[in-house]
Amino acid sequence: MAVPSGEYELTASVDLSPVFGVLTKKTTVTVARPRDDILDVRLKELASGDPSEVRRAIYDLRYFPKDGERIVPALVSVLEGKDANLRQAAISVFGSFPKGAAEHLDLILSIATDTEGGYARGRAAYLLARFAPQDEKYEKALTDGVKSSEGSLKRQFESALDQYRRRHNQDKPAR
Repeated sequence: MAVPSGEYELTASVDLSPVFGVLTKKTTVTVARPRDDILDVRLKELASGDPSEVRRAIYDLRYFPKDGERIVPALVSVLEGKDANLRQAAISVFGSFPKGAAEHLDLILSIATDTEGGYARGRAAYLLARFAPQDEKYEKALTDGVKSSEGSLKRQFESALDQYRRRHNQDKPAR
């Protein structure tokens, strides 16, 4: 749940009885939307090439849902890259930008069908269920994912296929 910007009074109490009794500390916390210059810093970090810096930047980008026009192309370059861990991070944040996800369904489909994709495949399946229009190629990719996967990945594909079918008012079970 997102907390609106503003100031909040926070009171914390710690019971250290019987030695000290109850200690109470009052403070004011300010919650603010990240500034635009922070977005510029994160986009620069995304292009840095340092995997830990890129990963942090990717996860921070989800806090800028209104700036998808600037962010989506940067995420697409990560998704097209070779680093599997960064691809997983990028696909998990990609859903924060619905317009961008809808515009890049072919890329999402290629990730969902990549048998070496690991966790990113399950996230991509979820994005297909959420954004793909009714089309045989998307349903086939999800169905094939159910048939060719095991364990938690199979359950992710089953869930995505069920969601896709419900969204498009189809009644076939995923199993």
